[in-house]
Amino acid sequence: VGARDEAYEFLSEAVQRMVSAGQIHSATSLALDAVKHLRDYPSDTTTTKIEALTRTLGSFSNALNDSTVAASELIRADELYSNQLRALAALIEVDMQNGSACFNELEKLSGVAQWRLSRYADAQDHLVRCVSVSSALLGTMLAEWCSVRGAGVRSERGLFLARAVLMILAHEKSRSIAADEISAYVSTLHAAFCAHLGHPTPETSSLTGVHAPEECALERFVFLLCVAVRSRNYNLFRLLSSAYKPSLSRDPRLERYLAPISRVWFGVEPPRAAGAGGPNMFGSLMSNMMRGMMRPSGGGTRMDTVG
Repeated sequence: VGARDEAYEFLSEAVQRMVSAGQIHSATSLALDAVKHLRDYPSDTTTTKIEALTRTLGSFSNALNDSTVAASELIRADELYSNQLRALAALIEVDMQNGSACFNELEKLSGVAQWRLSRYADAQDHLVRCVSVSSALLGTMLAEWCSVRGAGVRSERGLFLARAVLMILAHEKSRSIAADEISAYVSTLHAAFCAHLGHPTPETSSLTGVHAPEECALERFVFLLCVAVRSRNYNLFRLLSSAYKPSLSRDPRLERYLAPISRVWFGVEPPRAAGAGGPNMFGSLMSNMMRGMMRPSGGGTRMDTVG
């Protein structure tokens, strides 16, 4: 065991020396070796080593901004982030086996690295699992992605916002966020998102009003969903899920998050779909009634009554 600890300490010290010397690329390669050593030879000090190695991996991105880093290292930045991601993925695996002490920080580092590589969907997957990630950071990433994929148009804005918020709420770890903090988190996320796109942030009243334009429908749904979560109002959640179904259907993935949100925040297992005449026939009739409450209004839909 002593020899193994010495081998790890040698690797760890070598990584830090290379970072200090601006040899970031070599440091990432050695960091992966250090992570593999932790995985293959667990010990009583593994958690402490994971925490130290997490800090080291986090220093790589900052090191790229250091004036002492050689131009050749900057040219190979994509390769560096790819190596960093491999090390982070391996370290997440080791961390989960040892109690997930650094899970949030590792997810955040992975998300930022994916973002640097313009892998926006992968970046989102990591950042929404990190419940401690800055809502402003996530909002800025989403805005950049929206600008690239959706040309920053307002009609696409709601899709990007709704997808991220639904993913956050559907994740088990989101329960560590106090229900009364959800609205504040989403408001900050929304403000950063709009600011980076250069769009004015809509007033809350315009988002929750029944006459909001279609491009705001998903944004309106997100804010009302936060109200349902904060108040633990399952009936409101069901009403919103049905009323905004036409808007949610713009991206089939959005509706998939509703079932886990129902379980995580309301403790309710959604009923399984059944054929005509089955046990859920009454639920189908109610759904049809809800759709009847919707009628065209301009370019979108509106609801005559809520509640």
